[in-house]
Amino acid sequence: MTKKEAVANMSIGERIALALERSGKSKADLARYLATRSSTVENWIKCGSVPAATAIMPICEFTGVSLEWILSEDNETVQTRQKTAENKPSVERCGRNLSLKIAELRKKHNVTLSQLGRELGIKPQSVSLLEKGVNAPSFETLILLADFFDVSIDWLVGEGGEIDKNERLVLKSDERELLAEYKRLDEKSKARVSERVKVLLE
Repeated sequence: MTKKEAVANMSIGERIALALERSGKSKADLARYLATRSSTVENWIKCGSVPAATAIMPICEFTGVSLEWILSEDNETVQTRQKTAENKPSVERCGRNLSLKIAELRKKHNVTLSQLGRELGIKPQSVSLLEKGVNAPSFETLILLADFFDVSIDWLVGEGGEIDKNERLVLKSDERELLAEYKRLDEKSKARVSERVKVLLE
C-alpha cells in the first residue's frame, strides 16, 4: 500500500492524530483549545469515537487542515486560511450557528419536525433540541442533514450565514440513494454513467 493509499484509508481519529503531528501540536493542546478533556481527544484518536459536529471546524482551524481532508474526501492535507484570535471559530459559536441553520433549512423547505426526524432516524423532540442548540448532532446525523438539504457539511459547521445564493432542492430518498451509489464509483465508471445519462436525455 502506498503512503497516499494509507492516508485515504485513515479514520477521522487517525487524521486528527496526523494533523496534530504535522502541526507540531499535542492532544493536550487540542483539548485545551476545544475546552474539553484530554481523554475525549484520546478516544477520538485511539478508540474510534467521532467528534461532535460542532467540534469539526475548530479542529480543522487549530491543526491547519481543510474540512475536506478531515472528512476523508481529499487525500492531500490542505492548509486552511489562518484565523486571528478574534474570529477563530469556537465550539460554542459553531454550535450556535449550526442550530440556527438547521431550523432555517427546515422552515425554508417546509419540512416538519416529524418529517426531518424520520429522515434522521431520531424523534421530533430531538430535532427540536438540535434547533435550540441544547444538543449537538452526531457526525452521522450531520451527514444526513447535509444530504437531505443538499448543502455542504463545510457550510453547516462553518460560520457563513446565508444558505446559498443558488436554489437547492431537497432530494427524495431514491434520489439520495442514487447519489450515494454514484459517489462509490471510480472516475471511469462515473464517466460512463455521465455518457449514458446524456444519451437518455437526447
